[in-house]
Amino acid sequence: MFKKFLCGVVAAALVFTAAPVLPANTTVADAAMIEATEGAIIGKEDRTTGFWKDVTKGLKLGDGETLNAEFENHGSADQNYFNFTYAFMTHEDMSENTPQRDDKTYMEYAIVRADNYAAGGDWANKINMSFDEKEIKFESDVNWDTWKSIVQDSNVVITMNRVKNLVSITQVITNIADPTKKITTKTVVSVGKAKGDESYNDNVYVAFTIDHAYLKFKKFEVVKTTGDVTIAPPANTEADNKKPTTPGPSQKATQKAKFTVKKGKKKVSKVTVKKGKKVTLKVTVIPTKAKLSLVKLTKKQKKIANVTFKKGKLTIKGKKKGSLTVKITSSRQGVYKKTTKSIKVTVKK
Repeated sequence: MFKKFLCGVVAAALVFTAAPVLPANTTVADAAMIEATEGAIIGKEDRTTGFWKDVTKGLKLGDGETLNAEFENHGSADQNYFNFTYAFMTHEDMSENTPQRDDKTYMEYAIVRADNYAAGGDWANKINMSFDEKEIKFESDVNWDTWKSIVQDSNVVITMNRVKNLVSITQVITNIADPTKKITTKTVVSVGKAKGDESYNDNVYVAFTIDHAYLKFKKFEVVKTTGDVTIAPPANTEADNKKPTTPGPSQKATQKAKFTVKKGKKKVSKVTVKKGKKVTLKVTVIPTKAKLSLVKLTKKQKKIANVTFKKGKLTIKGKKKGSLTVKITSSRQGVYKKTTKSIKVTVKK
């Protein structure tokens, strides 16, 4: 997976995201393709099966058809992405050893995780983004700890309706131990060949995989859609893309931004620098679109060190022996509230 994407587009009505679709240091091994009949299980029940190592056989989803999936998800509370994932692709076999990967005819239109993080085409690996490249407006203030406690052992019902090259997806995730705890998410993915391309793709298959989880299937079927279904993708005009992002009324800032400060490749929270010397630190944050700024130093601090911050690089030059705390602030962004990161600095002779 992720070897090649068709340029599909993804628009999520609700996205919880804090990590890339492919977890760090993941090695994809050959996967077993399993037919997801009633009672079928993918993944080891000790929840040690790695990402993409077990996959279901894909079901073809045509224009005017609905895919219904129901299964038990047994994941891990360690990471939000240690649960189920599903993909839209050109062939029924999305395992690593499918022959079509070698002749380059196999492609993935989009991949969607349990936490509703979706990737596809030009939008792969973007965080909190709809396909018009504006921030998603969250419709819930569920935090990650609550989300993971509900999803870890849950019953999942997913409905996918395809109309031409758009697929609307509704996920209803209900905690098995406490059915009053429930999360509903909605997503729209495009299985078109390019952004704005309305050419028809006949070969669209859907299959499931896992990451440190196992699924026990109750239903996995494709039927003709009943009733009229229309799917309207979000507006995607140049003017819309230039509009500033502002939090909606339902967008409560409940989570702290997540900072990473590195000296070279090593994560640090404090540094030591000699008088007359300098050290440079790289500062990054999730959400990636949050603006970072340096908190103004006091007159006393300025006598100890000269501190500058530009384009994510924090440079500290020692002036005289002493200590100070340098603070970097991230702006509010969606459900992430304004957050401050402190770095302790010691200047030696």
